[in-house]
Amino acid sequence: PQEEGQPIDYSMLESSLMKYLYASLFELASGSLSKEAANGMKELFGTRADLYNLCLIWREKRNFDPDPAIIRTQFLPFGYKLTQKQLAELADCRDAGEALHFIHLSPYGKKLKEPLIPLDIQCERILTRTCRRLMAFSPIPSVVLASYSVLCELEIDDITTIIEGVRYHKPPEQIALYLTVSLNER
Repeated sequence: PQEEGQPIDYSMLESSLMKYLYASLFELASGSLSKEAANGMKELFGTRADLYNLCLIWREKRNFDPDPAIIRTQFLPFGYKLTQKQLAELADCRDAGEALHFIHLSPYGKKLKEPLIPLDIQCERILTRTCRRLMAFSPIPSVVLASYSVLCELEIDDITTIIEGVRYHKPPEQIALYLTVSLNER
C-alpha cells in the first residue's frame, strides 16, 4: 500500500504488473492448450521472462546499489532456462561487473558477449531469433501467432529507435547498434 506523500515506487509497480501478466500467460499455457502448444508458449514466454530478469538485474546493478533482497522481490518467478538459484546468485553480486560475469556464465551467456551493444538490446536480439525460429518451425498456430505478436512489438521498438536516432542526428552505424534486428544477420 502506498502511503500518502511518499513517492511512487515505479520499479515495484512494474514488477507487480509483469508478475500478473506472466502468471496469466503461464496459467493459460498450462491450462487450456495442448501439451505441444503449452511447451511452445512456455519456451516463448519463459525465454522472455528469463531475459527480462537478466536485464532487470543488470539495470539495477549498473544504476543503483540495491539490496539483493529487493532485487529478488522484483524477479519474475517464471522462466525457461534460468533457475531461481542462478537468479539469486546474480542478485547477490556485488556490482555490475560481477553481475555481467555471471550473466556470461548463464545459459544465454554465449549470445550476450558483444561489448559495444547494450545488454538489453542483445537480449531483445535473442528473443527476436527465438520468435523467428518458433514462427518457422512450430506446427502450432497459437505459438506462431504469439511469436509473431512479440516480434511485432520488437520491430515497433526498432522503428521508434530509428525515428529517434534520425531526429537526434545520430549516424546510421550508431542507430544500428540499438536495433533488435541485427543488420548483419540478414
